Amino acid sequence: MRILHVSSEYPPTPIFGLGRYVHDASREMARQGHTVHVLTNNAPDASQDAREEGVFVHRTDLCPPKPPAPG
Repeated sequence: MRILHVSSEYPPTPIFGLGRYVHDASREMARQGHTVHVLTNNAPDASQDAREEGVFVHRTDLCPPKPPAPG
């Protein structure tokens, strides 16, 4: 199966719940033999296109994640 995840956060950027979930789920899906691509934000010192732990990671300028509103 071919899978695409679109996520505003993904390692090595500091990650919160979404980034951690996408990272872990993507690696597991790739380990099971699926072709997995992740489209995410640029990160300092990270290549724009890479294969990391079996996952194809594509970095571009997406909207930056926003912290939750207080309250």
